Amino acid sequence: MRGVDEVHIGLNDLHLEMKCRFMFQPLADGHVDRMAALLRDAQIPFGIGGVARVGEGLLPAELLLAEHARLGSTAAILSRTFHRQARSVHEIEAQMDFSDEVRKLREAYRAHCAAEPAVLESQHARVRAIVEQIVAKAAATGSGNTTATGNANG
Repeated sequence: MRGVDEVHIGLNDLHLEMKCRFMFQPLADGHVDRMAALLRDAQIPFGIGGVARVGEGLLPAELLLAEHARLGSTAAILSRTFHRQARSVHEIEAQMDFSDEVRKLREAYRAHCAAEPAVLESQHARVRAIVEQIVAKAAATGSGNTTATGNANG
């Protein structure tokens, strides 16, 4: 992968391209595992998806951060769920203590990085179960793609 310094795996675009019902399906079904393995083998730093606030999201941020640790991800973006669709720094500052929310994410990530592999695999099983449940619910209701906030898009 000459000339590639870093990669971000965008789960929203990926799930839409793959025609998945939920944006975390590629994370749960092994697609992201295979991408991460290629990037680790090539020693290219990478990040995955967007992260909500600790304690929030259809797939809770803590579980997503466990996946980051399990896969070797070193970067993430803050999701629309994290900043509540704020349009400016002023709006973000008015609705939260930004530094404290980022600190919580970093602490959760560090805790997962220090966890035993068996613990991370257990968390991955939880991720798969939650994603399967969300996908089954979307299929049963006939809804289209479901975002991390639970909204249907088409």
